[in-house]
Amino acid sequence: MAREISLSGGDVSVLKALGLSGGTVAGNVLMERLGGMEAAEIVDAIDSLMAFDYVLCDLDTIKNADDLKRASFNVNTAMLRDLREALAPQKKENRPTRQRRG
Repeated sequence: MAREISLSGGDVSVLKALGLSGGTVAGNVLMERLGGMEAAEIVDAIDSLMAFDYVLCDLDTIKNADDLKRASFNVNTAMLRDLREALAPQKKENRPTRQRRG
């Protein structure tokens, strides 16, 4: 059973920058991908995503931009399906399905 996930705009931006492939992204690369966001906004979003175990990190806490640059991140593979559904809500089960004619 999928659980309902509520994401902020910053959370969505960070998740899209990390990608939902489960691969590892270095913190400095993440900051480059999110060039339009302030470092403090990225730190807050990462902290929020880590608190819910949506994002995993090699450091225990991220407190500032220096920590962010040194860290490596990846999306928790156990949460990928739920996160994909949260990022693309139009693909939920309420959509009518097409039946094949035999």
